[in-house]
Amino acid sequence: MAICLRIHMTQHSGERPHSCPHCSKSYPTLSKLKVHQRSHTGEKPYFCAECGKSFADPSVYRKHRRNHQGHRPYSCQQCSKTYTELKDLKNHERSHTGEKPYLCSDCGKAFSRSSSLACHLRIHSQSKPYQCEQCGKGFTQLSSYQSHLRTHSGEKPFLCPQCGKMFSDPSSFRRHQRAHQGFKPYPCDKCTKKFRQPADLAVHQRVHSGQRPYKCQNCDKAFVASWDLRRHMLVHTGLRPFSCTDCGKSFAERSSLNKHRRVHSGERPFKCQMCFKSFVMSSSLRKHERTHIPERPMRQEQAPESEQNVPQNTRQQFSCVHCDMITFGTWEEVQAHTSLHAISPPSDSTNIRIGPFICETCQAEFAQLSELQAHEKL
Repeated sequence: MAICLRIHMTQHSGERPHSCPHCSKSYPTLSKLKVHQRSHTGEKPYFCAECGKSFADPSVYRKHRRNHQGHRPYSCQQCSKTYTELKDLKNHERSHTGEKPYLCSDCGKAFSRSSSLACHLRIHSQSKPYQCEQCGKGFTQLSSYQSHLRTHSGEKPFLCPQCGKMFSDPSSFRRHQRAHQGFKPYPCDKCTKKFRQPADLAVHQRVHSGQRPYKCQNCDKAFVASWDLRRHMLVHTGLRPFSCTDCGKSFAERSSLNKHRRVHSGERPFKCQMCFKSFVMSSSLRKHERTHIPERPMRQEQAPESEQNVPQNTRQQFSCVHCDMITFGTWEEVQAHTSLHAISPPSDSTNIRIGPFICETCQAEFAQLSELQAHEKL
């Protein structure tokens, strides 16, 4: 009881005798310091057997367990949301009232949560308490730091159910989902293109302005985007840090390694919604999807002289979606040709014959020679 009293009294005295050796944070108890230090090490010893999530803080783990047990006793009177803890309900209720009781003394900005104010204050103090031990990069928020750690570990826990693509941080995952939804609220005022993020629009606008702010220090090349420069720098360094554990082949980019791994696993995560084909790369899927769309016929004045007197319905405009080897003048001819394949929808799409071009190394099949050649380069 005496120990509990002493711990409680630190709330009044403000005493925080236990300091973190990695950052400037300090805590009233040793147990809270140990929980905090796990944010630097990435250790998460509390594992939920029901959903596979793991936690660094035992109190957060216990709170999570209540979600599985269905114990959410705190209900919002204005909507149907329920919560496991009273403080979470209080925070939620401010979304209805608009109350923002936490005020920044430096700029006057107000927040509904104390944690949001704490993160904001680090902008003024330029404090970055979360330091990556592998590269030295600092972060103001724990969530940003944890997302960064995954760039070193390669962990990608956020899986897109529509295309199978995986992401290391939730913001990239949400941004990707907008691509499937077709939500692009940022239009270019110079052309018809639209973008999901203002940053993507800003990069695109440099194509119109000719601006190339990212310059290579080793040659005279310049680029519109920072990631283009980083990719280019590998040409000078020759660095290929991402190695395949199955065959030892190395790659300059993690994305190239991920594509290569599918050669070993046989994974083909990019699936066509109109037929039963699946592909190793998204670019191959996009190329394939164009075979389902009739080619746009040229206007009469744009057609070559040799074709200007040819009736439009005799021009080859349509491709077979199964073999992609023959084109046809009308969609009816394609349908007649397709019946020769006599393909019935199987229960397991992995048994479908993709095409006549076969990789001698892994026996993967491709509809087009160019796809096989791209595969063999991996």
